[in-house]
Amino acid sequence: MKRNRFFVTGFAALLTAGMLTAGAAPVMNVMAASSAGQTSVGCVAAAAVQDDDRMGDDILLKGSNLSKLMEQVEESEVKKSYETDLPNEVFANCEVFGCKDGKAYVYLNTEQFVVLNDKAYEMSGSCGEAIISYKETNDGIKLEKVEWSADGEDHDEWIEENFPEKCLKAQQSYDAFDENGFLKLNTKMIVKAEDKLGVPVERENLLLIDQDNGTYKIVKTMESGTPEENNYTFETKTIEEGRL
Repeated sequence: MKRNRFFVTGFAALLTAGMLTAGAAPVMNVMAASSAGQTSVGCVAAAAVQDDDRMGDDILLKGSNLSKLMEQVEESEVKKSYETDLPNEVFANCEVFGCKDGKAYVYLNTEQFVVLNDKAYEMSGSCGEAIISYKETNDGIKLEKVEWSADGEDHDEWIEENFPEKCLKAQQSYDAFDENGFLKLNTKMIVKAEDKLGVPVERENLLLIDQDNGTYKIVKTMESGTPEENNYTFETKTIEEGRL
């Protein structure tokens, strides 16, 4: 499973720059690129790694420890880019493959949401395999750093070199996307985002913000055909614009 970091940000940037036009394929299907998040969410332990299948002295992260760690990941990995313009929240959640020597081997999803006109929009995010280093202190679990997996051709080699064998097996059996191409963690995150923000998350249209000019556009995306059949087209249409 290859990582697609900053999938919403990069997609929106292409739209803003006019670089993504009819016939250009986005990084992933629009709904998959436009579905993610979760506030201080706990991760779901991979079924292949149980408490009686421990590595080193570490027990698989779960419960309140994991929730606290995700809160710190939110602060570390997601920037609130629109805080001065709109209500803005960041979220993180993950699938844990296993832990060893103060490191959690995970599939990590991070996301930033903003609220405009009683709807929440996803503005930027990352997803992919990562190693989360942490330590236990008298004040609870503390994040030390997040190391994301390599991209592109180096991805699989990085995973094999850096994941312990049991975590690697769990990672290889994990399917990050559902049958419709949506990121599973993203779908769970949307539920949490709606709960915290108190408004529905817009799942079809994209929000583009021009902070320099204090304006916004809501863009409808339209896809047809498939890349496999060489008849894929992608188009956009501005359906609303105004000032922040």
